[in-house]
Amino acid sequence: MEAAMARGEPGPGERAERARRRRVAWLMGALALAGGVIGFTAARLERGGIEGNFNVLQIGALPPWFAILATLTFVGAVGIGSWFYWRGMDEVARRDHYRGAVWALNVYLLLYPSWFLLWRGGLVSEPSHRALFLITVATSMIVYLWSKWRN
Repeated sequence: MEAAMARGEPGPGERAERARRRRVAWLMGALALAGGVIGFTAARLERGGIEGNFNVLQIGALPPWFAILATLTFVGAVGIGSWFYWRGMDEVARRDHYRGAVWALNVYLLLYPSWFLLWRGGLVSEPSHRALFLITVATSMIVYLWSKWRN
């Protein structure tokens, strides 16, 4: 092994890490491709959108068959992708993901019931599910990146 290191060849740990990074890159690429296909197809199939005004917050209706297919594809891709990603993760990355998930869940648990009760009391508009989703995902990402940066 020392001879291999002297020649500048990577050791077994470096080769394993390189293979792990390659698997993660392929996985993220496949998930991005699946999301891109769903998004592109949804944009082509939507009905009743606002003509001439591209606004992702105001989309039209989708055909029921596509909504079902896109949902199954999304749930399958995220479920299988998460499992593969989790398998190759070390304990430090796992801790960072736990932190992001716990903070995001707490933000959701505080925000949605509060917004819902204030809406039922007539003080604010109805809770926006899209805004709640984006806030939850953003919280998870921010805490994960902060935790990763600090360690």
